Amino acid sequence: MGMNISSGGSSAEPDVMIEMNMTPLIDVMLVLIIMLIITIPIQNHAV
Repeated sequence: MGMNISSGGSSAEPDVMIEMNMTPLIDVMLVLIIMLIITIPIQNHAV
């Protein structure tokens, strides 16, 4: 079992990956599109 030791710099924290996870965003957008596809014809039929 080895230990990660950084040779340069005073911070012991690993580099934080600043990248947005796109999977939840895509899931939410797909659900919203499906809800719009279902509700728009119902609203047009009621009027």
